[in-house]
Amino acid sequence: MNRYGRAAQTWWSNTDPARVAELDNPTKYFTQLGEQVESRVDELMQTMQGSDEPGESVLQKAGRINAVKMQAEEIAYQELIYTIESHPATVDEDLEQLQADRPSPARVQELLQQLEENEPEMSTDEYEERKAYLTSLQTQPL
Repeated sequence: MNRYGRAAQTWWSNTDPARVAELDNPTKYFTQLGEQVESRVDELMQTMQGSDEPGESVLQKAGRINAVKMQAEEIAYQELIYTIESHPATVDEDLEQLQADRPSPARVQELLQQLEENEPEMSTDEYEERKAYLTSLQTQPL
């Protein structure tokens, strides 16, 4: 396993250990992922590196190439390693979040009153859209 595979395995293990535990063969998976990252870094470097600059010293060229490599690694990590998605929330968790995010009936009534007061300042379409939304919050059970 190359360094990219080890970095991916470490990051995934810290971010979502349950997902890593679900892998049939983590070593094989992260070995292959590391190879993909390495290929992507090489590909990006070829496109980003450009040609030698006139009068560029060996030290300047080495610095430019190292900077390009770091940028390419950053892009490849974002594309291939940091794309892990957490397990979806359960239905109970989703419902709990919806209830927490939903305004109270008193707050909905307060917003409807504010809307009525500001009606002359907005377009008819905007007013009707907002009123319909707030009214739906009053009538839809959760």
